[in-house]
Amino acid sequence: MINDQEYITTQLKKVLEKMIILSSTRLNNLVAIIIGIIISKSVILSDISEKLKDSFSSGTEESKIKRLQRFLSNTLILTVRRSVFKA
Repeated sequence: MINDQEYITTQLKKVLEKMIILSSTRLNNLVAIIIGIIISKSVILSDISEKLKDSFSSGTEESKIKRLQRFLSNTLILTVRRSVFKA
């Protein structure tokens, strides 16, 4: 049986692929952040990284946090965020 988090991740990824044009890696990061926010019930990166499964990153909590920070500070992602919040 498929794990609930894996199922939700797969379904969310399918929906976002139709809505946003991102590379596979960036899409995976976005999905991980969304799932992490829902599971941790927090927007604090350290809380999110603690709740993410090892399939997101096999590194330390610190490396997961840095990965999330890099993703969120990426110029393309900032552009997408600005266009979404203008609407």
